[in-house]
Amino acid sequence: MSTPAARRRFFSLRRFVILAAVVALGWATYEGMIRWRLSQLYGGFDRVAMLQNATEVTAWRLMPPAQWQAGMPVEAAAPGEFQVVGDPVELSRGAAYELQQLLATPGSYRFFAPIIRECGPPDYGVKFSFISGGDEVDVYVFFKCRELAVTRSDGTNRKADFDPSGPRLIAIAQELFPGDTEIQALK
Repeated sequence: MSTPAARRRFFSLRRFVILAAVVALGWATYEGMIRWRLSQLYGGFDRVAMLQNATEVTAWRLMPPAQWQAGMPVEAAAPGEFQVVGDPVELSRGAAYELQQLLATPGSYRFFAPIIRECGPPDYGVKFSFISGGDEVDVYVFFKCRELAVTRSDGTNRKADFDPSGPRLIAIAQELFPGDTEIQALK
């Protein structure tokens, strides 16, 4: 015959096991959702893999579209409308690897938090191009509001908040463009 104390321990252990299982299932579901959001940003898990294994990674300095410079009212421009300034910077193998890992890590983004900053239309300052075979993914970075846009060779465009990885992404851009006062002033 079991005592009341033994029954309480049994029920407490059972509750603990159930609670642990629920927490583990919840965490696995959350991690799966984050990875799915990352794959949606880049156009599928195969595109995330392409980003990680790109054979050519270059950085381009951008300036706003011509209509912004002419004093016309500023409206949101598509990332592809920004103009390239100067020559591309070919990333070293080490720098490319670091950037690829940073951008392919779900923790580099805030997928479920609303972007509440008021920054006006995106002013992309740098474009990173990842090329593998005939496929290309371009990542446009708006440093002021920690927003990036991903465009793919199929013409689709997605945006994400990169606030968690902002300091590291800024440091990479500063290493790539050491003579650019605007990039060097980023914080």
